[in-house]
Amino acid sequence: MSDATTSLVKVAPSRILVIGGGFAGRKLIRLLQACYTVMPMDITLVDAKSFFEFTPSALRCIVQPANARTCVIPQQVPAGSKTKCKLVTGTVVSVGINEAFEGEATLGDGRVIPFDAAVLAMGSNYAAPIKPDMTTRASVAERIAQYEHAHAHLSNAHDVVVVGGGTVGVEMAAEVAGHWTGRQAKRVTLITASERLLNRMPARASRLATAWLEKYGVCVITNARVRDAAGGGRAIRDGAVTLDDGRRIKADIVYTCLGAPPCTSNFTIRGVTVGSPIAVADTGQVLDDKHKPIPNLFAAGDVCSSAGEKNALNADLNAALCARNVQRTLFNGGALARWPADICHGSRKSPDVVVVSLYKWCAIMQVNSIVFSGLLPALMKVVIEFMQIRTAKEDIVITYLWSVAEALTIFVASYIP
Repeated sequence: MSDATTSLVKVAPSRILVIGGGFAGRKLIRLLQACYTVMPMDITLVDAKSFFEFTPSALRCIVQPANARTCVIPQQVPAGSKTKCKLVTGTVVSVGINEAFEGEATLGDGRVIPFDAAVLAMGSNYAAPIKPDMTTRASVAERIAQYEHAHAHLSNAHDVVVVGGGTVGVEMAAEVAGHWTGRQAKRVTLITASERLLNRMPARASRLATAWLEKYGVCVITNARVRDAAGGGRAIRDGAVTLDDGRRIKADIVYTCLGAPPCTSNFTIRGVTVGSPIAVADTGQVLDDKHKPIPNLFAAGDVCSSAGEKNALNADLNAALCARNVQRTLFNGGALARWPADICHGSRKSPDVVVVSLYKWCAIMQVNSIVFSGLLPALMKVVIEFMQIRTAKEDIVITYLWSVAEALTIFVASYIP
């Protein structure tokens, strides 16, 4: 394969394949459509699901399943006044590119889609019911039914164990403790192998989270591991889970929040060893087995190895990098943009912008080294959810406002240490 500067400049409309209709995939298509005047193209979006889900609200949907009717919406093709863009529902199982850089993707049902450039944005998995397998077909009705079933199961439980002290584990414990209070309160235990909660965030975030959770009766156990935690409910033996030191914690239900592996387990790239995550160059191009970038194959979001937290903001930034470099590879030629400096105003790393909800009316927000909590970040997350969902519904005004807000956030964060 050629190096990252290879140009495959075309005149005829290019066939661009986007695999995955989450944050990164949809952002990428919108950015490519904005370049239509210099980039005649036909875009195909392939997604296993027939819905888009605002996944940061998944935990709220478990305790309040009615919320899912807002956060889970039918998948729509991002609107473009001139660009041809179509949606294909299915699961891509393999991608291949020949020596002439002609590519094709094969779906699980045998269909083949040819392309001139492809972007892998399949996302990640999380233990059910928090996040469904992003490569498994499902409808809006099926996803809402999953939430309703999960809520019923949780409602009948008294002793709730959450394994994992990262952002998802903390939010899961907070949702349960905040929703069921007083006589209906559940006994919630949050267990982490780390010395503190939110160990990837500044220590102040850990202190704020611990104080809030303990105020609401959550028992926080640090420096401990649950035996067979990866098995979720299978970790329960005789009504309890067992820690490595032999302690037993009562449990009717266990939520495993130990990270989100990329959706690569049933995916192959012909002639390339697929890692988890998929290895990419700082141009967003997938690396082959000789560690050389494949000119017309990119990856963005949770599925790729680019540095930075795996969240919606960085997924959008990855998409911006890939969109710019698809344009330069297929149309303009020239040097490719590099991650993260060319996307983040010269910064050596992408911004750390994180909001951790502590039920409805409190949240912790981090902007690089700055951490604060209270009602304001909670309201900010509500606004983010509203704008992201309206953007997914192709609301032109909100899409524009969201792009401005995101650009402003990145600009401001670039000046905060």
